Amino acid sequence: PPRAEGAEAPAGGGESKGPGRESDDDQDPLAVILVNICFNLLYLPDFTIEDPGFDVDSSRTQEELKAALLWATGVGSRDQYAVMGSQFDSNRVEVLRLMLAAFCEPLYQPSEAYDPCASMWLEVATSVDTPYADVVFGSLVNVVLGYDPVGYGVPYGNLVSTDSAKQLMETAD
Repeated sequence: PPRAEGAEAPAGGGESKGPGRESDDDQDPLAVILVNICFNLLYLPDFTIEDPGFDVDSSRTQEELKAALLWATGVGSRDQYAVMGSQFDSNRVEVLRLMLAAFCEPLYQPSEAYDPCASMWLEVATSVDTPYADVVFGSLVNVVLGYDPVGYGVPYGNLVSTDSAKQLMETAD
């Protein structure tokens, strides 16, 4: 509610502005924040990737750093740095599902109102400023193209255990 002229803001609360922000107008829209958080979650150490164990200030090149973040070998890497594990795969699947839910905005619009260029979610996700965008693309391509459906060659093996790599490949596809 508006305050009377000359009245002070209540102590310990009121209109809190973030550090370094002069007004709420400077804040990014929630869609931008959420998409950036999702992309960062895809490369959170010990959640979706193994902690690479090197400092940002190390002597590695940008290409080596990106190759170390890939989920599987293939496009963009010669060696496999990232560890494929069922817990990492299931966490990646959940983050990808969150992103799919956010990006499916056109499904809930009438066909007359559909504009493929008007989705703010997709505009943010494909912008130049999106963190890890090229690494996400390489990881998704590598997971889909590198998936081995036969696995160990055990017939009907999917009935005995769940295959987290298959879930990740299906979600990435």
